[in-house]
Amino acid sequence: MTTAAKPRTYLVHVASGCEKAVCSLMMERARALHVLDRIHAVKAPQMPKTTKRKDGVVTTRQVFVYPGYVFVELELDADVSRAVLSTPHVIGFVGNKPSMKAKHTHPTPLKEKELAKIFKQESTVVPTVNTDSFCVGQYVTLNSGPFAEYDAEIIDITPQKIRVLLEIFGRDTTVEVTPDQISFKDEP
Repeated sequence: MTTAAKPRTYLVHVASGCEKAVCSLMMERARALHVLDRIHAVKAPQMPKTTKRKDGVVTTRQVFVYPGYVFVELELDADVSRAVLSTPHVIGFVGNKPSMKAKHTHPTPLKEKELAKIFKQESTVVPTVNTDSFCVGQYVTLNSGPFAEYDAEIIDITPQKIRVLLEIFGRDTTVEVTPDQISFKDEP
């Protein structure tokens, strides 16, 4: 028997639309392969989204904050990795680093600071700001939504929306925000 590794959280890429199914299938797979004691949690964060139809009916439903991804807290070893990767609809771990000694890759765990931003439950109230006070190329901080506390660069401004570029999981991503969701960043 191997010594227990410290549980870390990894991001797993899954087929879009299968996030909820993967969460339950992965736990079933872990139970079948006798690694349930090393997979601590499988999460697919959701948030409510309210929409208004043309006929005036307002509906609220849960949508995934990160479609196509699930967060898995586990003690990584070969058996656990096999259980995760053999789960139906799983594409692979995000952030694989090549190993110098072996011909395979090792998943990179998410940093604690990044996890704190992702799973932050507190919401902050920010006063509305006019789009005229922002300019392209300016660095800002997002204050609300799934990317709260992320730093971003403004790449496009329209009267209703501001497009910003931010780095998520090591990749540049364009996000549309409203002026009340961002604030000026002190330093670039």
